[in-house]
Amino acid sequence: MTSLMGFVTMDGSRFLTGIRLTAVVLIGASSLALGGPAAAAPAIKADSTSQDFGKTFTGLQLRHTFTLRNTGDADLVIGRIDFDAGCYQDGDYPPVIEAGKSIPLKLAVDARKIEGSFVRTATVLSNDPAMARLTLRMTGSCSAPVELNPTFAGFGKIIDGKARETSVQILNKTEEKFEVSLVSDEDELYTFKLVEVKPGVEYRLDVKTKTPLVQGRLESMALLYTTLEAQPELPVRVFAYVPPRLEVIPTFVMWDPAKLKSPTSGFSSVLLFTNNGDRPVRMKDVTIDDTEIKVTTAPMIEGQSYRIKLEAPPKYVLPEMGKTLTITTDDNFFPTIRIPVRRAPVEGQLPAVDESGKELTIDKLVGRKAPRFDLTTMEGVGIGNRDLSSALTLLNFFAPGDRHNHEQLKKFEAIRRSYGDRGIRFVNVCEKSEFTDVTQDRQVEIMQDAEMRSELCFDLGNEVGRSFKLLIYPTLVIVNKAGVIEGFFEGNEDDFVERVTKSLDILLTGRSLADSPQGKLQVEKAQPESVGRTAPDFTLDLGSGRTFKRDDASGYGATVLNFVAVDESASKAQIPIIEAAAEAYAAKGVKFIHVNQTVGASLSKAECDKAMNVLNVSASYAHDPTNAIGQLFKVESYPTLVVIRRDRTVFGVYPAAADRVESVIPAQIEAAIKSAKFESDR
Repeated sequence: MTSLMGFVTMDGSRFLTGIRLTAVVLIGASSLALGGPAAAAPAIKADSTSQDFGKTFTGLQLRHTFTLRNTGDADLVIGRIDFDAGCYQDGDYPPVIEAGKSIPLKLAVDARKIEGSFVRTATVLSNDPAMARLTLRMTGSCSAPVELNPTFAGFGKIIDGKARETSVQILNKTEEKFEVSLVSDEDELYTFKLVEVKPGVEYRLDVKTKTPLVQGRLESMALLYTTLEAQPELPVRVFAYVPPRLEVIPTFVMWDPAKLKSPTSGFSSVLLFTNNGDRPVRMKDVTIDDTEIKVTTAPMIEGQSYRIKLEAPPKYVLPEMGKTLTITTDDNFFPTIRIPVRRAPVEGQLPAVDESGKELTIDKLVGRKAPRFDLTTMEGVGIGNRDLSSALTLLNFFAPGDRHNHEQLKKFEAIRRSYGDRGIRFVNVCEKSEFTDVTQDRQVEIMQDAEMRSELCFDLGNEVGRSFKLLIYPTLVIVNKAGVIEGFFEGNEDDFVERVTKSLDILLTGRSLADSPQGKLQVEKAQPESVGRTAPDFTLDLGSGRTFKRDDASGYGATVLNFVAVDESASKAQIPIIEAAAEAYAAKGVKFIHVNQTVGASLSKAECDKAMNVLNVSASYAHDPTNAIGQLFKVESYPTLVVIRRDRTVFGVYPAAADRVESVIPAQIEAAIKSAKFESDR
């Protein structure tokens, strides 16, 4: 400082320079001290920061326009707007508000799932130095626009096989008049009738069960349309339960491994065996394949109900595959009943079996959280449960080296090109095929040559595919941002693209496929055009000079063709179930035929015979090495069941495996037998 002031030398120039510099500093300080003119700045203000919609109705889109003003003297820049879930921007707005100007900001609340009071906020982030965040609030209270009394059409447990009727009252809770229409007056299980009770205010839905009743849970949905904006679709749940003639509750036993480890006390379960028929059935014996587990029984009503108790000793270790309880009866049709005893899954894992004791499969996972999984794409990007919240995710599980899988991949890619920019993540998950040997490098080349740009993962050991309980490949699984499975699409069906895109359109509106009857229709594969028509002309070679032709179906109560790939795991799992059904329905004149198809390398007749012998097949089977018969029925995945009535009409086509076959066979065969009467029989 002294050198600048010129105190070391008498150099005038330096001294004067020092004076000039000092003057500048003093002037600046003086200006600050006197508080000179402030810099221009924006200021955000809303005419109102809240909107109360009052009492309104669930199902509406509640809209309101806020007015934002810039009361400052510089441009106000809106950086972004953060919304609560269910609150959204209802139109564009300019990102810059000039000083002294105002803009309308249109916001809306999606009230389709709101019941009761609600508060939704939108926070405007701007460059206002005094108020960088402005919160706008929307409040109200929602109630249902239509009241159902009762809320469903339930018949409870039906054991006498007789038809039942019930009604549901439909009340309009709004002030506007409404009209209601019924989409269909019947389905496979029920008939529906809509009655107007009080015009514009009240209707009644009459529901009646169809006979003969089929065994199992008879779940359906009566879909109605209304003229109310808040409730354009009105689905009414309908259900009944027709128990098996011989019923065991629970249908499977689940033991917690942690409780079994108790060093002081054992663990026990009680089951109830009930005869729902009109003739006595006695329980002859009950055993379990483990001598450590004690089994005791006691009759409650002889010939009608019995109590069974299982007791495990302290520190008992249940094997990973569990044990099986076997009940022996004096019933001719059901001489033995088997009940699985399994480990309860640890937290975060899915159980091995469903509520009925059957192996859990992908169709039972819809509406549940996706199982735990962790994959890495070829680009090194993770895809697992933790990543699902960022986007609607499509996991397309496929097996390489198969034409149907490759064709489906191309369809999946076409969907990605249309929807990839709409916040959806498309991921192909490559599974290991049992009958083709395609390396990872080769699969990448194949997809690159086909210009497929979806993400690609390799599921080593098929662990993720198994965790999703998949039955066939390809299978597309849709998982929403909450990590819940919305639906799945099996195989390479002709309408694959149409069904998937319609489902995506529903999901992109914020609705769930489970909440939308139309969405359910997209996921659920409609029966092919061949159903209801005369079966195509065919001849099956059953070996040893025996054949089965289409016209031979007229000699049987019904004919079931089970199209399988005998060297593929899903078919192997299904064949024993079909064998059991063939034995059970032999007395009713139902003909079962396994029809082996080729997937990958073709099997010789001798190889097919050997594979069938290993599976202890006693029903008839045919070898169709060129898939000629399968193509006649347009079968595109294996296993697939085709049911043909006695009048040679195709009654149903069911791509299925394991547990779904067990549920399909009784209902469809019984219905096929009863519906296929010739004129001479009437």
